[in-house]
Amino acid sequence: MRAMSVGRVTAACGLVLAMAAPALAQDVRVQIKIDPEVIQQIREIVRDAAQSETGREISDAVRDAVRETTRVLPMVNGLMTSGAFQDRNFRSEQKDTQTKTVAIGANGSLDLKNISGDVIVNAGSGRDATIQIVRVSHGRTDADAKTGLDRVHVDVTTRGDRTTVEAVYPNENRAPYSVSVDYTVTAPAGTRLTVSSVSGDVTVKGISGDVAVSVISGGIKLDHANVSSATTISGDVTGTALSSTGGLTISSVSGTTTLTQVKCKRLSASVVSGDVVAHDVTCDSAELKNTSGEVEFSGALTRGGRYEFQTHSGGVKLAFSGSVGFDLQASTFSGQIRLEPPLQLQSANLTRRSARGTVGDGGAVVTATAFSGDVVIVKK
Repeated sequence: MRAMSVGRVTAACGLVLAMAAPALAQDVRVQIKIDPEVIQQIREIVRDAAQSETGREISDAVRDAVRETTRVLPMVNGLMTSGAFQDRNFRSEQKDTQTKTVAIGANGSLDLKNISGDVIVNAGSGRDATIQIVRVSHGRTDADAKTGLDRVHVDVTTRGDRTTVEAVYPNENRAPYSVSVDYTVTAPAGTRLTVSSVSGDVTVKGISGDVAVSVISGGIKLDHANVSSATTISGDVTGTALSSTGGLTISSVSGTTTLTQVKCKRLSASVVSGDVVAHDVTCDSAELKNTSGEVEFSGALTRGGRYEFQTHSGGVKLAFSGSVGFDLQASTFSGQIRLEPPLQLQSANLTRRSARGTVGDGGAVVTATAFSGDVVIVKK
């Protein structure tokens, strides 16, 4: 049941990715749209998997990614046309660069919406945001490429302290061009930032206002930022020196999540296929899950905190520091439990494949589960 559920989830997500990929390389007459029925199919798979005990972690692993992707769909269905991706025969290129400066204040909001292209946001000083917009159009001829620049534009709308930047594609078939749009933004450090994109990488550095990023196909790189969520269906998520006043949620269907130096109240990271690695973490609770890949966590536990780690195909490696002890429940089906160095478990029930007991004062609760792989726990 578990293997079949994973396969169905992968197949359904593959439909989404196929529709968001450069499918027009062979026929530019196809209008790219992500059908809400596909998302509904994924939801049904998740629901069916959740009805069985063995499929429950699969449901948990993809739920966040599907929810965030669905949130982006109105933008995709409204704007995405065959001109968004490059045909292999589009060898002529036309390029346009423009820079917009908007006054959003030290703590204003910036909403960036893109279809195809990279988004880079860096923190700056002052009260203005500077947005460099680079449109690159390809066509079979120079005239076709120029037509792309004429028809694909970027709207910049400011209302009070909120600015929306949105790539707009015409709704047409047989487009004789393809256009990508890159944003390079310098914004006040306190900016509240939202980025929604279909295809392309997103990089955010130095933003202390709330950051939320959602990508369908592309990687996410976050550095010294205050992040509430980062979601991608296909791509890696990398975060360094992240903080959050509330919860930090990371989700991906296919890709590796690597987090270092994280401070938040709640950390949730779920991946279907890929490793989940979180080092030097300080949080009140954590939930790290995947279906295929390794799960690693290191950091200090908080008294009263709850920490859950789960993988199906892969191992779990945990390294806890600090003085707070924990109640432990660990199990594996085909691996083994290793406590390094040998921990003094009170009220212990310890076998090769399961461990129950209390370490130290039992101030936190730790649950670690692997189906095929070892569970290794280190107390520094």
